[in-house]
Amino acid sequence: MLISRLGTILSKLIFCFKINSSFSQTFLFIKNSKKYSSKFKKNIFLGKENNDIVTYNFILSQKNVPVHIRTYSGDFDIFYEVFWKKTYHIPTDLFLSDPQIIMDLGANVGLTSVFFALQYPKAKIYALEAEAENYESLKKNVSFSNNIISEHAAIDTKDGVVFLSSPDLSYNFKISDQIEENSNSVKAYSMQTYMNGLEIDHIDLLKIDIEGLEQLLLKNNNTWLKNVDNIIIELHDPYTIDQLRNDLLPFKFKVFAPDSFKGLKMIYATKNNI
Repeated sequence: MLISRLGTILSKLIFCFKINSSFSQTFLFIKNSKKYSSKFKKNIFLGKENNDIVTYNFILSQKNVPVHIRTYSGDFDIFYEVFWKKTYHIPTDLFLSDPQIIMDLGANVGLTSVFFALQYPKAKIYALEAEAENYESLKKNVSFSNNIISEHAAIDTKDGVVFLSSPDLSYNFKISDQIEENSNSVKAYSMQTYMNGLEIDHIDLLKIDIEGLEQLLLKNNNTWLKNVDNIIIELHDPYTIDQLRNDLLPFKFKVFAPDSFKGLKMIYATKNNI
């Protein structure tokens, strides 16, 4: 256990030095990361300090990419998940090598869209995020790429308005069609309406991380799935991988969890012959 933990710490430190453009920025990045973990991991919430935003000039995929991270909101968790753990890396033997259309549902602050833009520089990426403050950070983070088109809205099974809860961490917002205390409203699209508005009739890769709404999205009003080739999705309890398989089976998807995704609940579904 100790050896494993030391190996993880070393791997994380090497990653931090590799992506940062200077020693001073590396020190700042690690210091702020520790400030976040020491407070939020112990449930010490800092209120107004959640607005602390730092711009880091990272070296990602051999490119200089400015990334805006809010020190006390959970952005560090997502950054490490996407760029250190490479949660959204898709093995090339399982997926077409040159996707043209990628859709990012639940884009948060845009880090997954940034990852996809660096991995697939020819792809057009459509990022949808429901929470207003997340979306403001998203716009900054994706501004380096002309291939990322973003919108402040939610995805739902029908068009209309939905309401968002207000958790302490920026990636735990829940969507509901009922007004709750301190909730905020945002416009919502069905998938077909969203695709029609973008004039898209086919999606090469669909990423779904919508905090528990995924089961409703994939079970109801779901004929649009016939126009999707590949899905990478985070499942939230009580939705299980077996239920996901049943929901996608009519559309000829094969569903599995690659070994590299263990513990992260990321599931991959494809229509490709594998």
